[in-house]
Parts: sequence; C-alpha cells; structure tokens
Amino acid sequence: MVHPIVDIDRWVARNPLSAKWARLDAEGAKEFRYYAPSDIASPRDLALMEQMREAVGGAAAMGAGVPVDVLLPALGEPPRREVSKIAGLPYRPRGPWPVDAAGKPLSFLGQLCLADSRDLLVGYSRDELPGNVLLIFQDDTDDGLIWNEASGSRLYFEWHSLGLAEDELVSAAEMPEQPITWTPTYFERHRSTEHPGGCSMLRYRDIEIEVCGCYWASKIGGVPVWQQGEDEAEGLGRYFACLHSINPCEDEYPFPNVPLPPWGRLPYSQNFLMLGDVGTLYLFARGRGEIGWLMQCA
Repeated sequence: MVHPIVDIDRWVARNPLSAKWARLDAEGAKEFRYYAPSDIASPRDLALMEQMREAVGGAAAMGAGVPVDVLLPALGEPPRREVSKIAGLPYRPRGPWPVDAAGKPLSFLGQLCLADSRDLLVGYSRDELPGNVLLIFQDDTDDGLIWNEASGSRLYFEWHSLGLAEDELVSAAEMPEQPITWTPTYFERHRSTEHPGGCSMLRYRDIEIEVCGCYWASKIGGVPVWQQGEDEAEGLGRYFACLHSINPCEDEYPFPNVPLPPWGRLPYSQNFLMLGDVGTLYLFARGRGEIGWLMQCA
C-alpha cells in the first residue's frame, strides 16, 4: 500500500451531521446551506458527504455503483515519494529534466500513483496505463492557464514504475527553477463507490437536500463529474482519473495534518492548485501510454 488511508471514522466523529444541522438551525441559515458539500477539499467535506450518503440509505439505495478511490489533500510532502501529489518533489529518476519546444524547463504539476487502485482499473490494459506513477508537467503558455489540448498551457506526461530507491530519485537541488509553482500537497486515499444514476433526496425537517452519488474531488477510477458537459471529452480516450482544485475553506483542519490554518479561513493567497474557478482536470487513457486531457470549470 502506497497512500496513507483517510481516517474517516475520526473525521465523522469530529464533524457529526447532527452538529451541522443544529448549527444551521441556530443560525437560521438559508436552505442551500443544508446541502451536501459540492467539492471535497477538506476532512469535514468528506465526513459530511459520507454521513449524508448513509442517511439516504448508503450505497445499496443509490443504484448501481462504480468503485473509486477518492483523494483527500494534505499539506506538504508525503511520507513516500511515489504518493499522489501536487507539486513538490516528483517520483522521477535523475536525468535530463523535460523541456518545452523552446528548451525551457517544464513545471511539475503533480503525479498520480495507480498502484493502490489497480483492482478498480481492471478494464484498462497495460498498453493504456503502462506504469504505476503518472507524472504531469505543464508549460507556461497563456500564463499557465490550463484549458484543453488546443489552448492554454500544454501538459506533458511521463510514466514510471515503482521500486526506485531514494538515491535514484531527483533531489530538490537538481530540479530546475519552476516557471509555475503550486504549493505542495499530497493525497490520502478513501475507497468508496460512485453512483452515476442520479441524486438521492435527503429530508431534514421540511428541507429536501440533494445528495449526489458522485464525488466532486480528485480521484482515481469512478466516473467523471462534468462541470460543463461530456461532449467536450469526445475523442480524448477512456476516463480513468481526475485532479480537482484544492480549496479548503475551513476554520480548523483544512487538511488532515493542519489543525488550525495560519492563513485564516480562506486559502486564496496560498497558491494551492486552482484550475479556473474551482475546476477539474480530467485524464483519459488513449493507448500506447498516451494521455488525453481536458479541464472544465463551472
């Protein structure tokens, strides 16, 4: 096992759904405040989402399911280099750094480690997903804005296998200056299912709350939750994973390893991965190890 596992019981105990209801009732909150989290960026988001899913009857009541590994961000560098992450030190052997067509070093956007998720990617061949660690780099075209393969910053991909020793990996001192810098975060893993058949309705008092069967989150497997529409993905290949913007707006535990955010409740100046307006980067397997990709934001 590569990734740390989300301690979901801890976060549910710390963020009981009953406390959310009581607080909103006391505040006289508007109805939309009772809804399930639209984005999974913090332990609280995930804990509330899981409790709402259980409240509507759990997986058995939500229709046909697709297994998924939800990726919950934590701050800083992971305990192991191969863990899925944003920025920081890549799981990459020493050697020439990738460059763009003009010879300028690319920026390391992040990596996804599929090793823990191979059992839910059984329909994909080694031709489609030939390695266990996918590295993602970007150039700074269009000020680093990521849109699609035809516009914005271009993305570049490398596959690597597990088993590299620490002294074989590139060090921080050996990395070139990054034209685009994101704050390093890494991911803990939470195994669940997604239910694309639609949303379930949860009733609290006289309020009907829509609980989506899918996660707006970084994840491996599962199904894509489109922010603009499925038609934009035509011809890109078979979806297998996505990276979602990191936007933990919390007073405490914005990340599992940060009890109190020194930046305050709003993280907007911290340079966490932000794709447009809280967008999602969808990744597709094309065969021969090639990756199709698309970013959408609401």
